[in-house]
Amino acid sequence: MLEINNITKTYGNKKALDDFSMNIAKGEIVGLIGKNGAGKTTILNCLSGSILADEGEIKFNGEVLTADSKIRNTFGFLVDGTFCDYLNAYENLKLLCYASGIKDIKIINKKIDNVLQIVGLENQKKSYVGSFSFGMKQRLSLAQALLNSTNMLILDEPLVGLDSMGRELVKNLIKQKAKEGILVLFSDHNLQEVQSLSDRIVCIDKGVKIYDDVFCEKQEYIINIKQQSNFNPTCISSIISENVVFSENNILVNNKNKLNEVLTCLIQNQIIIDDIVIREDGLIRFFNE
Repeated sequence: MLEINNITKTYGNKKALDDFSMNIAKGEIVGLIGKNGAGKTTILNCLSGSILADEGEIKFNGEVLTADSKIRNTFGFLVDGTFCDYLNAYENLKLLCYASGIKDIKIINKKIDNVLQIVGLENQKKSYVGSFSFGMKQRLSLAQALLNSTNMLILDEPLVGLDSMGRELVKNLIKQKAKEGILVLFSDHNLQEVQSLSDRIVCIDKGVKIYDDVFCEKQEYIINIKQQSNFNPTCISSIISENVVFSENNILVNNKNKLNEVLTCLIQNQIIIDDIVIREDGLIRFFNE
């Protein structure tokens, strides 16, 4: 279990994170979304240990994470992946293994061959990273994250720069890691991509958590009725329910399956409809603004 408890991070006069909290369970996939500058990367950097929160704490399985917590060696990170362009893919990953405390060359070779095969770069093992395209570097960043991801996988926009085949590879890999009991936290700007992949969505805006729940795409339909002197609301009483609310000259329908029933009733009673307004879920509206 990952616990982020009331962390705050300030840069000058700006709060990048403001009393932010969330939990992630073993085997859970959580999508972290928000606009540019919302605080997503700051959260991931706090988890990686590259920056420390000014207030609050982060725990993993009850252990408070400090700057030198060894448990982080079991976390896989894809956060602003950097490489030595003058080294090949294998050499870059070998350096990371050494930095993580792995010295046995047989274990190193086995781990590297495995992750390169997973991300589809097994044939570029000896290719210099300086010759890689952005998409290939993104795959190598994912391989880097997979080397030590025995407990947690933390990915900052892992789908950026990938073609459709690459995106499917990453999404399938995330699902597989979750099935293995690894908790996964990833960020992205694309609400639809996050929705299709996540068990739960956390939305952050200006450093503050504004949404933390299973995402359920929802639309509301507002039917505006033309004012009629002879209109009697009792003629539509049969369709009024928790999903259909009548107010003055408006009917609010919050269940798509009820919409046709309501429209049929109105037509049968010769009630004139001015227009129908579709109002999207609040999370969708937030991203469409």
